[in-house]
Amino acid sequence: MDPNPSNEVNTGILAEEMSKSSSNLGTDRSIFQVISNYKGELSIFLDAVSVLIMLKDSLTKELFNKKNGQKRIRIITEINNDNIQSCKELMKFGIELRHLHEVVGIFCINELEYCATKEFPLQNRQHSLENQYQLSNNIVYSNDKEIVNHYKYIFEILWSKAIPVEQRTREVEEDINHSRTEILKNPHEISDDIIRLTENSSNISLCFALEWTRLTDSKFFDLYSGVLQNYERKWNEDLNIGGSKNAIRWITTIDKKEEIPLIRILLGLGMQIRHSKFLTPMSFIIGDGEVIASIEKIIFDKEINSALFSNELPYTEHFKTVFEELWKNSVDAVERIKDIEESISTGETEIIYRPLKTQELFINTIKSAKKEILIIFPTVNAFYREVGIGIIQLLRQAAEERDVKIRIITPITDIIESVVSTMIQPEYKENFDIERIEPTASTNTVTTIVADRNESLVIEQKDDSKMIFADAIGLATYSNSKPTVSSYIAIFENFWNQIKLYDQLKLRDEMQNEFINIASHEMKTPTQAILGYTELLQNHPERREEMVQAIQRNAIRLQKLTSDILDVARIESRTLKLDKEKFDINKKIVNVIKDVEKLTTDSNKLKILFSEPREAIFVDADKVRIYQVISNLLHNAIKFTKEGTISVSVKMPQKKGTIREEKEEGREYDSSPRQVIVSVKDSGAGIDPEILPRLFTKFATKSHKGTGLGLFISKSIIECHDGSIWGENNPDGKGAMFAFSLPLSADQLP
Repeated sequence: MDPNPSNEVNTGILAEEMSKSSSNLGTDRSIFQVISNYKGELSIFLDAVSVLIMLKDSLTKELFNKKNGQKRIRIITEINNDNIQSCKELMKFGIELRHLHEVVGIFCINELEYCATKEFPLQNRQHSLENQYQLSNNIVYSNDKEIVNHYKYIFEILWSKAIPVEQRTREVEEDINHSRTEILKNPHEISDDIIRLTENSSNISLCFALEWTRLTDSKFFDLYSGVLQNYERKWNEDLNIGGSKNAIRWITTIDKKEEIPLIRILLGLGMQIRHSKFLTPMSFIIGDGEVIASIEKIIFDKEINSALFSNELPYTEHFKTVFEELWKNSVDAVERIKDIEESISTGETEIIYRPLKTQELFINTIKSAKKEILIIFPTVNAFYREVGIGIIQLLRQAAEERDVKIRIITPITDIIESVVSTMIQPEYKENFDIERIEPTASTNTVTTIVADRNESLVIEQKDDSKMIFADAIGLATYSNSKPTVSSYIAIFENFWNQIKLYDQLKLRDEMQNEFINIASHEMKTPTQAILGYTELLQNHPERREEMVQAIQRNAIRLQKLTSDILDVARIESRTLKLDKEKFDINKKIVNVIKDVEKLTTDSNKLKILFSEPREAIFVDADKVRIYQVISNLLHNAIKFTKEGTISVSVKMPQKKGTIREEKEEGREYDSSPRQVIVSVKDSGAGIDPEILPRLFTKFATKSHKGTGLGLFISKSIIECHDGSIWGENNPDGKGAMFAFSLPLSADQLP
């Protein structure tokens, strides 16, 4: 079996001729030589499919069977659903396995030899397992000590970065998805991720334009035609059990007759295609819970140098929303083909060369709008110029006199903010929706107007520094063509959603940073206290009881913070579980108050009042979680109330089958006969107006104490019980009131 019996140093390629003259020694047999020659340690790097083939090889299995405790075999491969059982079988031989994503090719190293496949084409994966090795029977072989040691070093690096087989097995079997968002800058990695997302997703949404002259030479057809055919095969197999057909939807631009045959091929394969003249600036592909996006055109025979990958819900949902909006406003490919073939105009599109005519058309478009106006002002000067020709006044009249809904995207300065606030009268505020963007030196100087979703006007700025409208603008394009107008609507909606997402992410980052600072402080304080009291306890044993109480108090505080963080993780992963039982909520409130009062340091200045109803009020709920909610509300009230009273009350309907309206100090709400309402009212500082709109969201706090998680957790717990929770400042301006409702126990219903 030794490929170099003379023991001389040999490095080179063992080609197909060698395999023919060596009794069918192809790649698998040549690699088997290196495997069989190992004395004490063997390292193997191979792809997922090769694991299956290796176990089909009787000689390899026999060799693994003879492995003893003094010998070590290590394998790095890609462990997936297809080969996980084979990997488990390899482990029975005492073989060590680790996992890496997207492993391609094979190489083996024993004490003295190294060999590897010279090439393992990706397209070979479409062939059967038996044919796979026949397509790649050239290998690289060396017994040069330096080369062997070099590849041993490479293997050790890969081994250190690979995932242990136990962890990967658990991930595959439990289908664990690690959330991540990252910028990919390796073209091969981006290409591999696009292929993986496409091949592994049941539903795919595509939004990008292709260079149609190069389309037939790209990977696009091979990849998506193969996926579509696989979808069709699986659907036919699943028809008997009511299976649903998977889908690929694609939004692109179809403009030329030369493109039609290729579009028809894809339509015939089952792809759903729509046409949009103006696509988003960012091309993207959405799979099952993943998105890949790039500002570069996604062309399948061209390397993409930078792309965004994410499987986090906010990002995937954002791109889904953008796609659905584009899909809704785009034109079905069949209709678009019909228009191109029959040269049917769906409206008129006119290029306007004279600035004064553009100005007149701009004014008339605003005046004629009956339902909705969408406007993008790209620069500060563009906004100022529109003020100069009376557009802002016309928008105000449209909102006040014709009840037109107006949405504006504009850069904001102090002057623009003043104009906007003057323009929007309080009684017509709901007719205006304005998204503000930061003023930039952007080269995008195109003002876009869409009226009633029926007509659009796009105005180029020839010289944005000019303040007179006619001097500043160049060409303009007016259209009442449905596809054209729909494209501008899609651009507006996409821009609008991106701004909202940016604002949300910015706010989320700010809140998360604030939370990290608060949480680190909150954890640091009790931790330092525990360490300090522990040291004091050693030095002053006579003060043992005092020190132990202090340590216990700080440990409880630390435990509470840890518990809150774990609860947030359960809530966001939707694994929060309830252990419901029937209990008297009055008794539970009494218990919570007693426990809270023990922790209240200045009970003389602050009183907690609760008039326990004479009759028991039973609910079917999780005792521990309801205790947690009431405790959170009481601790919040204590935190913001230095002195005075905190009142706890329980209310339930009095008559069976009625809904009575309760009014408590200015608040009106409906009390259903199926609900009990628990309220906590304090006389403290009240709710900060800045916090009020996001009161029950994560990290919502202005306090230097606490993490801002309590109300978020409480809201999730109450809603899991089919109840509701709310909070507001008291009408007299002193303190706040928080309340929640819970369904009554079935036998408690009035």
